Amino acid sequence: MARGRCIHVDLPSRPARWRQGVARRASDAARRWASPPVLPPRLWSHRHQILRLVLWANIPPAGLLVLLHRQDRDSLVLVSLVAGFALLATLSRGPRSLRATLVSVGLMACAGLTAFSYHGPQRFGYFVVMTASIALYRSWVVLAVACVFGLGEELVLGSLQVAAIGALFMLIVGSGALIAWSMDVRRYPLEEGPDETQAANRLRRGIQNGELILHYQPKFDLRTRRIVGVEALVRWSSPGQELVFPDAFIGVAERAGIMKPLTFAVLDLALRQYRAWDDRGLTLPMAINLTASILDDNDFPTQLGAALEAGSVSPAGIALELTESVVMAKPDRTQHILKRLSAMGFQLAIDDFGTGYSSLAYLGRLPVDEIKIDRSFVLKMSTSDGDRTIVQASIELAHKFGKRVVAEGVEDTTTLHLLEEMGCDQAQGYLFSRPLSAEHLAGWLENWVPPALLAA
Repeated sequence: MARGRCIHVDLPSRPARWRQGVARRASDAARRWASPPVLPPRLWSHRHQILRLVLWANIPPAGLLVLLHRQDRDSLVLVSLVAGFALLATLSRGPRSLRATLVSVGLMACAGLTAFSYHGPQRFGYFVVMTASIALYRSWVVLAVACVFGLGEELVLGSLQVAAIGALFMLIVGSGALIAWSMDVRRYPLEEGPDETQAANRLRRGIQNGELILHYQPKFDLRTRRIVGVEALVRWSSPGQELVFPDAFIGVAERAGIMKPLTFAVLDLALRQYRAWDDRGLTLPMAINLTASILDDNDFPTQLGAALEAGSVSPAGIALELTESVVMAKPDRTQHILKRLSAMGFQLAIDDFGTGYSSLAYLGRLPVDEIKIDRSFVLKMSTSDGDRTIVQASIELAHKFGKRVVAEGVEDTTTLHLLEEMGCDQAQGYLFSRPLSAEHLAGWLENWVPPALLAA
């Protein structure tokens, strides 16, 4: 076994790194350009307020345009009526669909004000623009009511031919925009789609009602051929719903500001299980993931220590994992928190290593005990020379800094054999086991045998 072998890796020059960075940003921009239209979730949850602002932003210029062009009593009355209706739409306190309909009709009324000042085909251009805005509500009913109102205005203000052209454009633009925005629902795993307000409220209630559960994925030591720990992975088990994985709700929790209660709910479950296993004579060090927002809380280390003391759990049995991107986002702040946690006795690990463009020199200064190589490199290392070189270089580098190395995403014995040759310390992946509930894990440990390739 070539554990002591050293490799030499030529680091790219500064111009080469600059070209790689430009190419990467260009590739990301191309992917975003090719994606369907997407609004950030925070805009989705506040789209009613945004469209009300659009309504009031359009009333002054549209009203001024009418008064300057027509300069008569009828114009003043019409502008006053539209402003009064906009006020009603803004102050209404009914169901969401009613409020959306009132705002949409108000937007069409603004379009009617502009059409009142013009003659010819340009008069329905404003109707089309407002129709596209109203489609943001993602409601066929609201869109239909607004378009019928706009069509009525066009019939009153112009000929049937002009109204027909305007109706055709509203139909094409409105339905197209609504379908495009509705496609964005697939970008959000929770059933409410892009409207995160309801999702965050459901998640908050789920935390309070104890709907979070943990599954545990074993970690295999390549030297001792034994299971030496587990990683705790949270799941959301809402009654009557399918099991929800963390990718679907961690972002919701971050943006809704409920990451701290979620983290401590997970910690409580993990510490209880660790204690239950320890009482049965089963000692399994447990890894728990932390997110970026929790590290911004100065009280977190103290509260974490209190939770362990209350559960009669030693910090030495708990490993805390942070992704490389989180560490590099605020390096000075992160290093300060990590030093506090390390001084308390916790094992610390950098997760998804290789994806965060971290400085090699900075890696040596971090008070971490373990480096977890990202699965995207491990999965393809048996077929890709580039990924294999990255994995080997990462192992050599981590060992030079005195860090333990874990390879994630190990799914076949060929990859496992390569990792053993490279001197990797531990491995984790579907080759050994998928994440299991605590009950299934206990039975799995009793019957599990190492892969034949590495049997002692």
